[in-house]
Amino acid sequence: MIFPKTEEAIIERVETLREKAKNVGQSGIFGMNDGDAMDDDEMLRARVEISELNGEVARTNALLAVSEVWTRNKINEKDFENVELGSRVVAIVRYPDGEKERLSFSIGSTLDADVRFHPQKPHGHRIISVETPFVQAILGCEKGDIRVYNSDAGEIEVEVKRVARSPFVSGC
Repeated sequence: MIFPKTEEAIIERVETLREKAKNVGQSGIFGMNDGDAMDDDEMLRARVEISELNGEVARTNALLAVSEVWTRNKINEKDFENVELGSRVVAIVRYPDGEKERLSFSIGSTLDADVRFHPQKPHGHRIISVETPFVQAILGCEKGDIRVYNSDAGEIEVEVKRVARSPFVSGC
């Protein structure tokens, strides 16, 4: 799931990549900036660069095609009974060494150009990407649910204490 501003930024990036591929291709057809024609090595490098750019365009378009774009109404009207993008979560995290920590965070997107910290955010509040293993482990959880996920440090247990709509994530 992505915000509309994210979708706009991705579409703009795709257009930039297409334009760059077109310019690289034209330099091969019309010669280098210095007026000399490309030699075989330069032509091969240009073809590889065009292929890489077109591959990135194709991969990005494929991801965009399966992404759901959220609108302001969907986020503002949504009940946040389950942990998901746009949620504010309070959780107790238990680490493998026995330590435990209370975390308060919002779930945003690393791709979103307009995810921001609210000026009135509580001390220690953070925005964590929906793409992280930590958040992936608790997606769909309700208040009281406990999930365990494996990290480099070992098994980490996360108990969801509260879920609400986050006032700290915007972007619609």
